[in-house]
Amino acid sequence: MAAVESDDDSSNATMSISFDDSSSDEESILEEESTVGSLSDSESEHDEDDDETHSSLISFSYDGENHLDVPDNVSHVRFESSVRTLRRKTFQFRFNLRAVEMNEGLRVIGQDAFNSCECLQHISVPPSVDDIKRGSFYRCMNLLDVNLSNGLKVIGARAFAHCVNLTRVKVPSTVVEIRKGAFANCRALSTVELCEGLLRIGVLAFASCSNLLFIAVPSTVREIAERAFQDCSALRSVAVVEGLSMIENCAFRGCFSLTTFRVPSTVRMIDPYAFCWCDSLISVELPPSGSQFIGAAVFHGCESLRNMFVEPHVRTVRNSDIFVSSDPGLEAPPNPLQEKFPSSDESDSGLLDMLRGRFDFLPVHRICYYQAHYAPSITRRLLAAAIEVKRAPQVDKLGMTPFHILALSTNPDVSLFSTLLDHYPLKFAWRKDTWGFTPLDYLEWNYTTRASKALHHVFRKTVVDRGLKVSLIPRWKDEVQLEVNSLVKDLRRHAKRRHKFGHIYSILSKYELMEATSTAELAVWKASMNNDLAIASTASSSSTEERLDHRYTCGANVIVPNVLFFLGKAQL
Repeated sequence: MAAVESDDDSSNATMSISFDDSSSDEESILEEESTVGSLSDSESEHDEDDDETHSSLISFSYDGENHLDVPDNVSHVRFESSVRTLRRKTFQFRFNLRAVEMNEGLRVIGQDAFNSCECLQHISVPPSVDDIKRGSFYRCMNLLDVNLSNGLKVIGARAFAHCVNLTRVKVPSTVVEIRKGAFANCRALSTVELCEGLLRIGVLAFASCSNLLFIAVPSTVREIAERAFQDCSALRSVAVVEGLSMIENCAFRGCFSLTTFRVPSTVRMIDPYAFCWCDSLISVELPPSGSQFIGAAVFHGCESLRNMFVEPHVRTVRNSDIFVSSDPGLEAPPNPLQEKFPSSDESDSGLLDMLRGRFDFLPVHRICYYQAHYAPSITRRLLAAAIEVKRAPQVDKLGMTPFHILALSTNPDVSLFSTLLDHYPLKFAWRKDTWGFTPLDYLEWNYTTRASKALHHVFRKTVVDRGLKVSLIPRWKDEVQLEVNSLVKDLRRHAKRRHKFGHIYSILSKYELMEATSTAELAVWKASMNNDLAIASTASSSSTEERLDHRYTCGANVIVPNVLFFLGKAQL
Protein backbone atom coordinates (compact mmCIF):
# COMPACT_ATOMS: atom_id res chain seq x y z
CA MET A 1 0.00 0.00 0.00
CA ALA A 2 1.37 3.38 -0.94
CA ALA A 3 1.87 6.38 1.31
CA VAL A 4 -1.34 8.25 1.97
CA GLU A 5 -1.78 11.88 2.80
CA SER A 6 -4.86 13.88 2.01
CA ASP A 7 -4.63 16.26 -0.96
CA ASP A 8 -6.96 18.54 0.92
CA ASP A 9 -4.78 21.41 2.18
CA SER A 10 -6.83 21.60 5.35
CA SER A 11 -6.01 18.03 6.36
CA ASN A 12 -3.05 17.13 8.50
CA ALA A 13 -3.94 13.47 9.02
CA THR A 14 -1.72 10.66 7.78
CA MET A 15 -2.23 6.91 7.64
CA SER A 16 0.30 4.28 8.58
CA ILE A 17 1.73 2.37 5.66
CA SER A 18 3.48 -0.83 4.84
CA PHE A 19 6.44 -0.81 2.50
CA ASP A 20 5.87 -1.83 -1.09
CA ASP A 21 8.76 -1.20 -3.42
CA SER A 22 6.68 -1.89 -6.48
CA SER A 23 4.59 1.21 -5.90
CA SER A 24 5.77 4.65 -6.93
CA ASP A 25 4.34 7.31 -4.66
CA GLU A 26 6.62 9.88 -6.19
CA GLU A 27 5.23 9.28 -9.65
CA SER A 28 1.67 9.43 -8.34
CA ILE A 29 2.42 12.77 -6.71
CA LEU A 30 4.38 14.35 -9.51
CA GLU A 31 2.40 13.03 -12.43
CA GLU A 32 -1.07 12.99 -10.86
CA GLU A 33 -3.82 14.22 -13.09
CA SER A 34 -6.87 15.73 -11.39
CA THR A 35 -6.36 19.42 -10.69
CA VAL A 36 -2.57 19.44 -10.88
CA GLY A 37 -1.75 20.11 -14.48
CA SER A 38 -4.42 18.18 -16.32
CA LEU A 39 -4.08 19.00 -19.99
CA SER A 40 -7.76 18.28 -20.48
CA ASP A 41 -8.85 21.49 -18.76
CA SER A 42 -10.17 24.05 -21.20
CA GLU A 43 -7.78 26.73 -19.99
CA SER A 44 -4.78 24.35 -20.26
CA GLU A 45 -4.94 23.74 -24.01
CA HIS A 46 -1.87 24.91 -25.86
CA ASP A 47 -2.38 24.85 -29.60
CA GLU A 48 0.85 25.18 -31.55
CA ASP A 49 -1.11 26.29 -34.59
CA ASP A 50 -1.86 29.56 -32.82
CA ASP A 51 1.84 30.50 -32.37
CA GLU A 52 1.70 33.10 -35.13
CA THR A 53 -1.19 34.94 -33.50
CA HIS A 54 0.70 34.94 -30.19
CA SER A 55 3.98 36.19 -31.57
CA SER A 56 3.79 39.54 -29.77
CA LEU A 57 4.20 39.27 -25.98
CA ILE A 58 2.16 41.58 -23.78
CA SER A 59 1.88 42.83 -20.20
CA PHE A 60 -1.22 42.32 -18.13
CA SER A 61 -2.73 44.03 -15.11
CA TYR A 62 -4.47 41.57 -12.81
CA ASP A 63 -7.37 42.91 -10.73
CA GLY A 64 -8.53 39.63 -9.21
CA GLU A 65 -11.68 39.47 -11.32
CA ASN A 66 -10.86 39.09 -15.01
CA HIS A 67 -8.81 35.92 -14.60
CA LEU A 68 -10.55 34.29 -17.55
CA ASP A 69 -9.30 37.05 -19.84
CA VAL A 70 -5.58 36.46 -19.23
CA PRO A 71 -3.90 36.30 -22.68
CA ASP A 72 -2.07 33.09 -23.54
CA ASN A 73 1.02 35.04 -24.59
CA VAL A 74 1.28 37.21 -21.47
CA SER A 75 4.90 37.88 -20.50
CA HIS A 76 4.58 40.32 -17.59
CA VAL A 77 1.92 40.52 -14.86
CA ARG A 78 1.36 43.29 -12.36
CA PHE A 79 -1.15 42.84 -9.52
CA GLU A 80 -3.40 45.74 -8.67
CA SER A 81 -3.40 46.89 -5.03
CA SER A 82 -6.96 45.66 -4.43
CA VAL A 83 -6.17 41.99 -5.07
CA ARG A 84 -6.52 39.77 -2.01
CA THR A 85 -6.77 36.32 -3.58
CA LEU A 86 -5.10 35.00 -6.69
CA ARG A 87 -7.68 32.64 -8.12
CA ARG A 88 -6.95 29.02 -9.00
CA LYS A 89 -5.35 28.32 -12.40
CA THR A 90 -5.31 32.00 -13.31
CA PHE A 91 -1.92 31.88 -15.08
CA GLN A 92 -1.68 28.14 -15.62
CA PHE A 93 0.17 27.14 -18.82
CA ARG A 94 1.22 30.71 -19.66
CA PHE A 95 4.44 29.45 -21.19
CA ASN A 96 5.77 32.94 -21.98
CA LEU A 97 5.24 34.45 -18.54
CA ARG A 98 8.59 35.81 -17.32
CA ALA A 99 7.91 38.41 -14.62
CA VAL A 100 5.28 38.74 -11.86
CA GLU A 101 4.82 41.73 -9.54
CA MET A 102 2.57 40.79 -6.61
CA ASN A 103 0.95 43.47 -4.50
CA GLU A 104 1.17 44.05 -0.75
CA GLY A 105 -2.16 42.91 0.65
CA LEU A 106 -2.35 39.70 -1.33
CA ARG A 107 -3.35 36.90 1.06
CA VAL A 108 -3.66 33.67 -0.93
CA ILE A 109 -1.94 32.27 -4.01
CA GLY A 110 -4.53 29.90 -5.41
CA GLN A 111 -4.27 26.30 -6.51
CA ASP A 112 -2.24 25.80 -9.73
CA ALA A 113 -2.06 29.57 -10.13
CA PHE A 114 1.26 29.45 -12.02
CA ASN A 115 1.29 25.78 -12.93
CA SER A 116 3.76 25.07 -15.79
CA CYS A 117 4.83 28.68 -16.32
CA GLU A 118 8.06 27.43 -17.81
CA CYS A 119 9.71 30.80 -18.47
CA LEU A 120 9.18 32.16 -14.95
CA GLN A 121 12.58 32.56 -13.27
CA HIS A 122 12.08 34.68 -10.13
CA ILE A 123 9.25 34.97 -7.62
CA SER A 124 8.99 37.25 -4.59
CA VAL A 125 6.06 36.47 -2.33
CA PRO A 126 4.95 39.50 -0.25
CA PRO A 127 4.68 39.17 3.56
CA SER A 128 0.91 39.55 3.43
CA VAL A 129 0.60 36.09 1.80
CA ASP A 130 -0.14 33.40 4.41
CA ASP A 131 -1.08 30.47 2.17
CA ILE A 132 0.46 29.07 -1.00
CA LYS A 133 -2.07 26.54 -2.27
CA ARG A 134 -1.51 23.17 -3.88
CA GLY A 135 0.44 23.14 -7.13
CA SER A 136 0.79 26.94 -7.23
CA PHE A 137 4.22 26.83 -8.93
CA TYR A 138 4.17 23.21 -10.02
CA ARG A 139 6.51 22.42 -12.90
CA CYS A 140 7.86 25.94 -13.29
CA MET A 141 10.86 24.35 -14.95
CA ASN A 142 13.10 27.43 -15.08
CA LEU A 143 12.31 28.92 -11.69
CA LEU A 144 15.72 29.79 -10.21
CA ASP A 145 14.95 31.46 -6.90
CA VAL A 146 12.00 32.08 -4.62
CA ASN A 147 11.77 34.72 -1.92
CA LEU A 148 9.30 33.59 0.74
CA SER A 149 8.55 36.27 3.34
CA ASN A 150 7.67 36.06 7.02
CA GLY A 151 3.91 35.84 7.29
CA LEU A 152 3.57 32.72 5.21
CA LYS A 153 2.04 29.85 7.23
CA VAL A 154 1.53 26.93 4.86
CA ILE A 155 3.34 25.70 1.76
CA GLY A 156 0.75 23.57 0.02
CA ALA A 157 1.06 20.14 -1.54
CA ARG A 158 3.22 20.08 -4.69
CA ALA A 159 3.50 23.87 -4.49
CA PHE A 160 7.01 23.85 -6.00
CA ALA A 161 7.29 20.24 -7.15
CA HIS A 162 9.22 19.67 -10.36
CA CYS A 163 10.89 23.07 -10.26
CA VAL A 164 14.00 21.33 -11.53
CA ASN A 165 16.24 24.43 -11.64
CA LEU A 166 15.41 25.81 -8.22
CA THR A 167 18.67 25.81 -6.24
CA ARG A 168 17.99 27.44 -2.87
CA VAL A 169 15.02 27.86 -0.53
CA LYS A 170 14.65 29.53 2.84
CA VAL A 171 11.42 28.60 4.59
CA PRO A 172 10.32 31.49 6.89
CA SER A 173 9.88 30.99 10.63
CA THR A 174 6.14 31.62 10.32
CA VAL A 175 5.62 28.48 8.23
CA VAL A 176 4.18 25.67 10.38
CA GLU A 177 3.82 22.96 7.73
CA ILE A 178 5.40 21.91 4.47
CA ARG A 179 2.80 19.71 2.85
CA LYS A 180 2.82 16.69 0.61
CA GLY A 181 5.48 16.80 -2.11
CA ALA A 182 5.89 20.56 -1.77
CA PHE A 183 9.46 20.50 -3.15
CA ALA A 184 9.52 16.98 -4.58
CA ASN A 185 11.82 16.37 -7.52
CA CYS A 186 13.54 19.76 -7.32
CA ARG A 187 16.67 18.13 -8.65
CA ALA A 188 18.93 21.20 -8.50
CA LEU A 189 17.92 22.13 -4.94
CA SER A 190 21.16 22.03 -2.95
CA THR A 191 20.42 24.35 0.00
CA VAL A 192 17.32 24.32 2.19
CA GLU A 193 17.08 26.47 5.31
CA LEU A 194 14.33 25.54 7.74
CA CYS A 195 13.59 27.91 10.64
CA GLU A 196 12.33 27.42 14.17
CA GLY A 197 8.53 27.42 14.16
CA LEU A 198 8.08 24.66 11.59
CA LEU A 199 6.01 21.79 13.05
CA ARG A 200 5.80 19.19 10.32
CA ILE A 201 7.74 18.14 7.23
CA GLY A 202 5.11 16.42 5.13
CA VAL A 203 4.96 13.27 3.03
CA LEU A 204 7.47 13.36 0.16
CA ALA A 205 8.14 17.02 0.98
CA PHE A 206 11.71 16.92 -0.40
CA ALA A 207 11.66 13.57 -2.16
CA SER A 208 14.14 13.12 -5.02
CA CYS A 209 15.95 16.40 -4.35
CA SER A 210 19.05 14.67 -5.65
CA ASN A 211 21.44 17.61 -5.05
CA LEU A 212 20.43 18.36 -1.47
CA LEU A 213 23.60 18.04 0.64
CA PHE A 214 22.60 18.96 4.20
CA ILE A 215 19.45 19.53 6.22
CA ALA A 216 19.07 20.95 9.72
CA VAL A 217 15.75 20.04 11.31
CA PRO A 218 14.52 22.74 13.75
CA SER A 219 13.69 21.82 17.34
CA THR A 220 10.02 22.72 16.77
CA VAL A 221 9.52 19.97 14.18
CA ARG A 222 7.56 17.08 15.67
CA GLU A 223 7.24 14.81 12.64
CA ILE A 224 9.35 13.91 9.65
CA ALA A 225 6.62 12.29 7.58
CA GLU A 226 6.63 9.30 5.28
CA ARG A 227 9.26 9.46 2.53
CA ALA A 228 9.96 13.11 3.34
CA PHE A 229 13.56 12.85 2.12
CA GLN A 230 13.47 9.62 0.14
CA ASP A 231 15.95 9.34 -2.72
CA CYS A 232 17.88 12.44 -1.71
CA SER A 233 20.92 10.64 -3.04
CA ALA A 234 23.46 13.41 -2.26
CA LEU A 235 22.27 14.04 1.31
CA ARG A 236 25.36 13.51 3.47
CA SER A 237 24.40 14.99 6.82
CA VAL A 238 21.19 15.54 8.81
CA ALA A 239 21.25 17.62 11.99
CA VAL A 240 18.36 16.70 14.27
CA VAL A 241 18.01 18.25 17.73
CA GLU A 242 15.81 17.52 20.72
CA GLY A 243 12.11 18.05 20.01
CA LEU A 244 11.46 15.60 17.18
CA SER A 245 9.10 12.81 18.21
CA MET A 246 8.45 10.77 15.06
CA ILE A 247 10.44 9.55 12.07
CA GLU A 248 7.90 7.92 9.79
CA ASN A 249 8.03 5.16 7.18
CA CYS A 250 10.85 5.41 4.64
CA ALA A 251 11.62 8.99 5.72
CA PHE A 252 15.24 8.70 4.54
CA ARG A 253 14.87 5.75 2.20
CA GLY A 254 17.54 5.65 -0.48
CA CYS A 255 19.72 8.45 0.94
CA PHE A 256 22.80 6.73 -0.42
CA SER A 257 25.32 9.35 0.80
CA LEU A 258 24.11 9.63 4.41
CA THR A 259 26.96 8.44 6.66
CA THR A 260 25.87 9.10 10.26
CA PHE A 261 22.64 9.88 12.10
CA ARG A 262 21.98 10.97 15.69
CA VAL A 263 18.55 10.10 17.09
CA PRO A 264 17.33 12.65 19.69
CA SER A 265 16.05 11.38 23.04
CA THR A 266 12.63 12.95 22.31
CA VAL A 267 12.00 10.52 19.44
CA ARG A 268 9.39 7.99 20.51
CA MET A 269 9.04 6.00 17.30
CA ILE A 270 11.13 5.19 14.25
CA ASP A 271 8.78 3.60 11.73
CA PRO A 272 9.67 0.65 9.49
CA TYR A 273 12.13 1.18 6.64
CA ALA A 274 12.98 4.70 7.86
CA PHE A 275 16.62 4.33 6.75
CA CYS A 276 16.37 1.45 4.31
CA TRP A 277 18.99 1.34 1.57
CA CYS A 278 21.13 4.04 3.07
CA ASP A 279 24.19 2.35 1.59
CA SER A 280 26.82 4.60 3.21
CA LEU A 281 25.30 4.75 6.68
CA ILE A 282 28.10 3.59 8.99
CA SER A 283 27.00 4.92 12.38
CA VAL A 284 23.71 5.45 14.22
CA GLU A 285 23.76 7.16 17.61
CA LEU A 286 20.72 6.09 19.58
CA PRO A 287 20.00 8.31 22.62
CA PRO A 288 21.14 7.65 26.21
CA SER A 289 17.62 8.17 27.60
CA GLY A 290 13.97 8.27 26.61
CA SER A 291 11.71 5.50 25.40
CA GLN A 292 12.14 4.56 21.77
CA PHE A 293 10.43 1.97 19.61
CA ILE A 294 12.21 0.88 16.44
CA GLY A 295 10.06 -0.67 13.73
CA ALA A 296 10.80 -3.60 11.48
CA ALA A 297 13.55 -3.34 8.86
CA VAL A 298 14.45 0.23 9.80
CA PHE A 299 18.02 -0.45 8.64
CA HIS A 300 17.22 -2.88 5.84
CA GLY A 301 19.88 -2.68 3.13
CA CYS A 302 22.25 -0.49 5.20
CA GLU A 303 25.17 -2.56 3.98
CA SER A 304 27.86 -0.39 5.64
CA LEU A 305 26.43 -0.12 9.16
CA ARG A 306 28.98 -0.99 11.84
CA ASN A 307 28.61 1.39 14.80
CA MET A 308 25.59 1.24 17.12
CA PHE A 309 24.92 0.86 20.83
CA VAL A 310 21.49 -0.10 22.18
CA GLU A 311 20.32 0.77 25.69
CA PRO A 312 17.59 -1.28 27.45
CA HIS A 313 15.04 1.50 26.93
CA VAL A 314 15.26 1.03 23.15
CA ARG A 315 12.77 -1.63 22.12
CA THR A 316 11.74 -3.26 18.88
CA VAL A 317 8.13 -3.62 17.82
CA ARG A 318 6.99 -7.22 18.52
CA ASN A 319 10.62 -8.38 18.57
CA SER A 320 10.88 -7.69 14.86
CA ASP A 321 14.19 -7.69 13.01
CA ILE A 322 15.31 -4.08 12.62
CA PHE A 323 18.03 -4.99 10.09
CA VAL A 324 16.21 -7.24 7.62
CA SER A 325 12.82 -7.12 5.93
CA SER A 326 10.55 -10.13 6.24
CA ASP A 327 9.43 -9.56 2.65
CA PRO A 328 11.21 -12.21 0.55
CA GLY A 329 10.99 -9.93 -2.46
CA LEU A 330 13.18 -7.29 -0.83
CA GLU A 331 16.57 -8.94 -0.69
CA ALA A 332 19.56 -6.95 0.50
CA PRO A 333 23.15 -7.82 1.42
CA PRO A 334 23.84 -8.13 5.17
CA ASN A 335 25.58 -5.27 6.93
CA PRO A 336 28.96 -5.83 8.66
CA LEU A 337 27.29 -6.23 12.06
CA GLN A 338 25.10 -9.05 10.77
CA GLU A 339 28.10 -10.73 9.16
CA LYS A 340 30.08 -10.54 12.40
CA PHE A 341 27.20 -11.61 14.65
CA PRO A 342 24.76 -13.65 12.55
CA SER A 343 21.35 -14.39 14.07
CA SER A 344 20.27 -17.95 14.57
CA ASP A 345 16.53 -17.26 14.43
CA GLU A 346 14.10 -15.04 12.53
CA SER A 347 14.75 -12.07 14.81
CA ASP A 348 17.94 -10.10 15.39
CA SER A 349 17.90 -10.80 19.14
CA GLY A 350 21.46 -12.16 19.16
CA LEU A 351 22.85 -9.12 17.46
CA LEU A 352 20.81 -6.78 19.66
CA ASP A 353 22.07 -8.55 22.78
CA MET A 354 25.63 -8.01 21.59
CA LEU A 355 24.95 -4.33 20.91
CA ARG A 356 23.35 -3.89 24.33
CA GLY A 357 26.44 -5.33 26.02
CA ARG A 358 28.95 -3.76 23.70
CA PHE A 359 30.24 -1.16 26.14
CA ASP A 360 30.04 -3.21 29.33
CA PHE A 361 32.83 -2.03 31.65
CA LEU A 362 34.00 0.44 28.97
CA PRO A 363 33.00 3.89 30.28
CA VAL A 364 35.38 5.74 27.93
CA HIS A 365 33.77 4.15 24.87
CA ARG A 366 30.28 4.93 26.16
CA ILE A 367 31.13 8.61 26.79
CA CYS A 368 32.64 8.99 23.32
CA TYR A 369 29.57 7.38 21.75
CA TYR A 370 27.20 9.78 23.52
CA GLN A 371 29.38 12.90 23.26
CA ALA A 372 27.12 14.52 20.63
CA HIS A 373 24.16 14.29 23.07
CA TYR A 374 25.74 16.39 25.82
CA ALA A 375 27.35 19.78 26.19
CA PRO A 376 31.11 19.65 25.43
CA SER A 377 32.07 20.82 28.94
CA ILE A 378 30.08 17.98 30.55
CA THR A 379 31.53 15.39 28.19
CA ARG A 380 35.10 16.54 28.78
CA ARG A 381 34.62 16.31 32.55
CA LEU A 382 33.09 12.83 32.31
CA LEU A 383 35.82 11.63 29.98
CA ALA A 384 38.63 12.83 32.26
CA ALA A 385 37.05 11.00 35.20
CA ALA A 386 36.51 7.80 33.17
CA ILE A 387 40.11 7.74 31.95
CA GLU A 388 41.30 7.97 35.55
CA VAL A 389 39.33 4.79 36.28
CA LYS A 390 40.28 2.97 33.05
CA ARG A 391 43.81 4.08 32.26
CA ALA A 392 44.74 1.01 30.22
CA PRO A 393 43.63 1.34 26.57
CA GLN A 394 40.84 -1.10 25.71
CA VAL A 395 38.77 -2.18 22.73
CA ASP A 396 35.10 -3.16 22.55
CA LYS A 397 33.47 -6.26 21.07
CA LEU A 398 33.94 -4.82 17.57
CA GLY A 399 37.64 -4.19 18.11
CA MET A 400 37.05 -0.44 18.19
CA THR A 401 38.96 2.02 20.33
CA PRO A 402 37.53 5.32 21.60
CA PHE A 403 39.31 6.90 18.62
CA HIS A 404 37.11 4.84 16.29
CA ILE A 405 33.98 5.93 18.15
CA LEU A 406 34.88 9.62 17.85
CA ALA A 407 35.71 9.23 14.17
CA LEU A 408 32.23 7.79 13.59
CA SER A 409 30.39 10.53 15.48
CA THR A 410 27.94 12.91 13.83
CA ASN A 411 29.61 15.86 15.55
CA PRO A 412 33.05 14.84 16.89
CA ASP A 413 34.69 17.04 19.53
CA VAL A 414 38.35 17.66 18.72
CA SER A 415 39.19 18.36 22.37
CA LEU A 416 38.10 14.83 23.31
CA PHE A 417 40.50 13.45 20.74
CA SER A 418 43.33 15.50 22.26
CA THR A 419 42.44 14.22 25.74
CA LEU A 420 42.58 10.62 24.55
CA LEU A 421 45.89 11.20 22.82
CA ASP A 422 47.37 12.63 26.02
CA HIS A 423 46.57 9.46 27.97
CA TYR A 424 46.86 6.65 25.42
CA PRO A 425 49.89 5.54 23.34
CA LEU A 426 50.17 6.80 19.78
CA LYS A 427 49.90 3.33 18.25
CA PHE A 428 46.47 2.94 19.90
CA ALA A 429 45.15 5.66 17.57
CA TRP A 430 46.24 3.55 14.58
CA ARG A 431 44.70 0.31 15.80
CA LYS A 432 42.43 -1.56 13.38
CA ASP A 433 38.97 -2.78 14.31
CA THR A 434 37.34 -6.11 13.51
CA TRP A 435 36.98 -5.17 9.84
CA GLY A 436 40.55 -3.89 9.49
CA PHE A 437 39.65 -0.17 9.59
CA THR A 438 41.60 2.50 11.48
CA PRO A 439 40.05 5.70 12.87
CA LEU A 440 41.51 7.56 9.90
CA ASP A 441 39.64 5.27 7.53
CA TYR A 442 36.38 6.22 9.21
CA LEU A 443 37.26 9.91 9.15
CA GLU A 444 37.80 9.65 5.40
CA TRP A 445 34.38 8.00 5.14
CA ASN A 446 32.68 10.42 7.53
CA TYR A 447 34.13 13.53 5.86
CA THR A 448 30.81 15.39 5.97
CA THR A 449 30.36 17.97 8.70
CA ARG A 450 32.64 20.82 9.69
CA ALA A 451 33.42 19.05 12.95
CA SER A 452 34.44 15.78 11.27
CA LYS A 453 36.61 17.68 8.79
CA ALA A 454 38.31 19.49 11.68
CA LEU A 455 38.98 16.21 13.47
CA HIS A 456 40.31 14.73 10.23
CA HIS A 457 42.78 17.62 9.94
CA VAL A 458 43.88 17.36 13.57
CA PHE A 459 44.25 13.58 13.32
CA ARG A 460 46.54 13.87 10.34
CA LYS A 461 48.61 16.67 11.86
CA THR A 462 49.07 15.06 15.27
CA VAL A 463 48.96 11.32 14.71
CA VAL A 464 50.23 10.90 11.15
CA ASP A 465 52.92 13.58 11.24
CA ARG A 466 54.04 12.63 14.74
CA GLY A 467 54.19 9.00 13.69
CA LEU A 468 56.30 9.81 10.65
CA LYS A 469 58.75 11.84 12.71
CA VAL A 470 59.52 8.95 15.03
CA SER A 471 59.41 6.21 12.39
CA LEU A 472 62.10 4.87 10.09
CA ILE A 473 61.50 5.26 6.37
CA PRO A 474 60.32 1.63 5.80
CA ARG A 475 57.84 2.15 8.64
CA TRP A 476 56.11 5.17 7.13
CA LYS A 477 56.14 3.55 3.73
CA ASP A 478 54.31 0.49 5.08
CA GLU A 479 51.81 2.59 7.04
CA VAL A 480 50.89 4.78 4.06
CA GLN A 481 50.54 1.70 1.88
CA LEU A 482 48.17 0.19 4.44
CA GLU A 483 46.08 3.35 4.25
CA VAL A 484 45.86 3.02 0.47
CA ASN A 485 44.93 -0.65 0.70
CA SER A 486 42.21 -0.08 3.29
CA LEU A 487 40.56 2.57 1.14
CA VAL A 488 40.85 0.51 -2.04
CA LYS A 489 38.71 -2.16 -0.35
CA ASP A 490 35.70 0.12 -0.69
CA LEU A 491 36.54 1.50 -4.12
CA ARG A 492 33.63 -0.17 -5.86
CA ARG A 493 31.03 0.93 -3.36
CA HIS A 494 32.50 4.38 -2.79
CA ALA A 495 33.93 5.27 -6.16
CA LYS A 496 33.21 8.95 -5.56
CA ARG A 497 35.92 8.88 -2.87
CA ARG A 498 38.55 7.99 -5.42
CA HIS A 499 39.89 11.55 -5.37
CA LYS A 500 40.86 11.05 -1.72
CA PHE A 501 43.44 8.47 -2.77
CA GLY A 502 45.43 11.15 -4.55
CA HIS A 503 46.30 12.78 -1.23
CA ILE A 504 47.70 9.55 0.16
CA TYR A 505 49.65 8.77 -3.00
CA SER A 506 51.12 12.28 -2.95
CA ILE A 507 52.41 11.63 0.58
CA LEU A 508 53.92 8.36 -0.57
CA SER A 509 55.60 10.00 -3.59
CA LYS A 510 56.94 12.82 -1.45
CA TYR A 511 58.71 10.49 0.94
CA GLU A 512 59.93 8.24 -1.85
CA LEU A 513 61.62 11.25 -3.44
CA MET A 514 63.03 12.23 -0.06
CA GLU A 515 64.47 8.74 0.31
CA ALA A 516 65.86 8.80 -3.23
CA THR A 517 67.37 12.23 -2.62
CA SER A 518 69.22 11.09 0.48
CA THR A 519 70.45 7.90 -1.19
CA ALA A 520 71.65 9.69 -4.34
CA GLU A 521 73.41 12.41 -2.39
CA LEU A 522 75.22 9.89 -0.18
CA ALA A 523 76.31 7.89 -3.22
CA VAL A 524 77.78 10.92 -4.97
CA TRP A 525 79.46 12.06 -1.77
CA LYS A 526 81.03 8.65 -1.23
CA ALA A 527 82.19 8.48 -4.83
CA SER A 528 83.90 11.85 -4.44
CA MET A 529 85.79 10.65 -1.37
CA ASN A 530 86.76 7.37 -3.06
CA ASN A 531 88.17 9.25 -6.04
CA ASP A 532 90.70 10.90 -3.77
CA LEU A 533 92.96 7.98 -2.88
CA ALA A 534 94.62 9.85 -0.07
CA ILE A 535 91.36 10.48 1.68
CA ALA A 536 90.03 7.07 0.78
CA SER A 537 92.98 5.42 2.49
CA THR A 538 92.51 7.48 5.64
CA ALA A 539 88.75 7.85 5.55
CA SER A 540 88.37 6.62 9.06
CA SER A 541 90.77 9.23 10.38
CA SER A 542 89.79 12.13 8.14
CA SER A 543 88.54 15.23 9.79
CA THR A 544 84.90 16.29 9.70
CA GLU A 545 85.85 19.39 7.72
CA GLU A 546 87.51 17.32 4.97
CA ARG A 547 84.49 15.04 4.67
CA LEU A 548 82.15 18.03 4.44
CA ASP A 549 84.33 19.60 1.76
CA HIS A 550 83.70 16.58 -0.43
CA ARG A 551 79.97 16.86 0.23
CA TYR A 552 79.90 20.47 -0.90
CA THR A 553 82.04 19.86 -3.99
CA CYS A 554 80.75 16.48 -5.14
CA GLY A 555 78.13 18.00 -7.45
CA ALA A 556 75.10 16.58 -5.62
CA ASN A 557 73.50 20.00 -5.52
CA VAL A 558 73.36 19.88 -9.33
CA ILE A 559 72.96 16.19 -10.07
CA VAL A 560 70.37 15.16 -7.46
CA PRO A 561 67.61 17.73 -8.25
CA ASN A 562 67.92 17.20 -12.00
CA VAL A 563 68.00 13.41 -11.82
CA LEU A 564 65.01 13.31 -9.48
CA PHE A 565 63.12 15.78 -11.64
CA PHE A 566 63.74 13.59 -14.68
CA LEU A 567 62.70 10.44 -12.82
CA GLY A 568 59.60 12.15 -11.50
CA LYS A 569 58.52 13.20 -14.99
CA ALA A 570 59.23 9.73 -16.36
CA GLN A 571 57.07 8.23 -13.60
CA LEU A 572 54.17 10.53 -14.43
